Order: sequence, then C-alpha cells, then structure tokens
Amino acid sequence: MVRLEVQKAVVEKALKENHAAFEDRDGEFQWTGTTRVKSKQSGRAYDVVVDISVQSTRRTKDQIAACLLKPDLRFEDLLIVSMIDSRIPGHVKISGLPGKDVEHDFMKFLKSVGAAK
Repeated sequence: MVRLEVQKAVVEKALKENHAAFEDRDGEFQWTGTTRVKSKQSGRAYDVVVDISVQSTRRTKDQIAACLLKPDLRFEDLLIVSMIDSRIPGHVKISGLPGKDVEHDFMKFLKSVGAAK
C-alpha cells in the first residue's frame, strides 16, 4: 500500500493539473481528475484517477459550494470544507497506484494527512 503522504501528494497534483470545479448534483459534490506519477524506486509511471465526493446538508450547501465550485481548486479548499462541517460524509478514491485501489472516508483522510504534518 502506498504511504499516506504519497496519496496526499497525488491528490494535490491531480487537483493542480485538472482545472475543473466540483459538479453539484443537488447537494452532492463530485470531482474526478487524472494525473501521471512516476515511482522514485522503480522509475515506472502510473496513470492515476482521483475521485472525490462530498455530501452537504441544506445548512452548509452554500458554504461548501463557495469552496468547491471554483475552477482553480487547491487541497486547502478541501481542508476548509472539513472545517465547515466536521462530520461531512464523503469519500476519496485513488486508483491506478501499485497494489490495490485506495478508498478513504473524506474526513478521516483529511484528518490523517493533517496529523501527518
């Protein structure tokens, strides 16, 4: 399994390379992006797909939309969303890395990469 710091770097790179905002599907915000990463150990290149989904409530929908519905999205915007609602449901799925695909709960992923600093 790929280390958590590497997973965070892959998500950051995908957000940076794919200048697309999240799609709002009636309160469910969805984003999918691709990137190409190269292993430092083996030198092999991998095509990686990152899929992020966040489910808002009526109360938080406008605040979350302000963070996620802009074209130049950053990883920090995801952290802001996690501060708006600390129990927000969602997932982060990373596929294409060596080993099996990785899927995290949105909040657990952001908390664990924040604690890894």
